[in-house]
Amino acid sequence: TKCWLVLGSEFLYNERLNRKYRSFNAVYEDIDFRDGDIIDVLEDSASESIIDNNTHTYTLDLMGHTVSNTQPIKNSGTLTVRDSIGGGILQGVNPTSSTPAIDNTGTLNVQAGTIVGTYNAINNNGTLNQTGGTVKVSGEKSNAAIYSKGGSVEVTNATVTAENDTSTSHT
Repeated sequence: TKCWLVLGSEFLYNERLNRKYRSFNAVYEDIDFRDGDIIDVLEDSASESIIDNNTHTYTLDLMGHTVSNTQPIKNSGTLTVRDSIGGGILQGVNPTSSTPAIDNTGTLNVQAGTIVGTYNAINNNGTLNQTGGTVKVSGEKSNAAIYSKGGSVEVTNATVTAENDTSTSHT
């Protein structure tokens, strides 16, 4: 099942249901939203809203586009990030706070694409499986590409980097 997403206009479209949404939360609250749905990003976009995945299992396909969030994707369900086209970026862009691109307390599977943060790219207190793509942190106040206070982290065939890192990595 596919959903299409344009965050800049806060427009989501679920083809299976033929329904339009203004936010991720509206999709999750739809009684007909099903685990296993795929959300495709159709254009480069920016979002200020928190994307909160409470219990759902879904895939976010960056499709070669850049999604810039000033608030993190909060995942306590199962989220798979992929990039079926290449060059896709999911970035947390709040340089005045420690906001990551993804705040994970569930299961996060990174298969492809690039996840970037200015302090931490991913805060992990759940299960993180990175089997492809890049997770990196870049900025004067950068801390760790993956900051894991608990849970587990497994990285295979992937890249984790810190640029302008001013502290010890916490991966």
